[in-house]
Amino acid sequence: MKTQDPIESAYCDVPRRVETDPFHCLSPDLQTYYSRGQENAEGGFKLVMSWSGPMSREIASVLCSWIPNVVPGVTCWMSEQNICKGERWFQTLIEALNDARACVICLTRDNVLAPWIHFESGVIAGLRSARIWPFLVGLRPSDVEKTPLAGFQCTVSEKSDVRRLALSVNSALGRGTHHKKLIDNSFEMHWPELEQRLAEILGANKRHYQAKHSDANGVQSCGVNENSSQAGTPQAGAVGKGTGSIVVSVTFSQETCVNMVCSHLTD
Repeated sequence: MKTQDPIESAYCDVPRRVETDPFHCLSPDLQTYYSRGQENAEGGFKLVMSWSGPMSREIASVLCSWIPNVVPGVTCWMSEQNICKGERWFQTLIEALNDARACVICLTRDNVLAPWIHFESGVIAGLRSARIWPFLVGLRPSDVEKTPLAGFQCTVSEKSDVRRLALSVNSALGRGTHHKKLIDNSFEMHWPELEQRLAEILGANKRHYQAKHSDANGVQSCGVNENSSQAGTPQAGAVGKGTGSIVVSVTFSQETCVNMVCSHLTD
């Protein structure tokens, strides 16, 4: 007689979790399973959320909360949420990037060529065995094919592709990897929330640009960050092909660096 998979049998078909009790929708067996994931996070799999610009920041904030709900054991780090007031923000950022095991890069039409995005991804890409997951909202993979990020498998904000991202994050946990059935069930539970939030963000962004450009006759609709310039566009190349790694080399003038930092802080 075939023994039923304990993970399949343990999962309860009940309403979505509430914020005050993240485990109320799980049976005792799965509560233990999720608790092991939280313990693993302490040791931890740090996932940096990279963003640039208002829309990208909103997406990063949503994913920062959503991913750990779907894949227990992941600790998401976002500069806006995890750099304390009074800290030397750039030093803290570099330390977080160097400690990270992976990075989700929130890409929109506003920031696909933003220097800050390529700076952060370049630091992560230089780390051994680090994962980089470009997350595209309002974009297709063809929109980034002429950027350094074209070398990484992208995720579009559609259900089937985001599910694959969740499974990839889970597989990156190594010894803390969870049963696929658990991730599938958890994804189905939390996907409607993410789908709704992304639709709201994308809709608000479209209305913003329609209003912004309706008053400017003859102004072309913005496809990339309108504040970017040729001087601020990163020069990138793929090196270390023998090891299968991609390292992004970014060079900026002193003036561009100052403008880039100031722009990021005021976004």
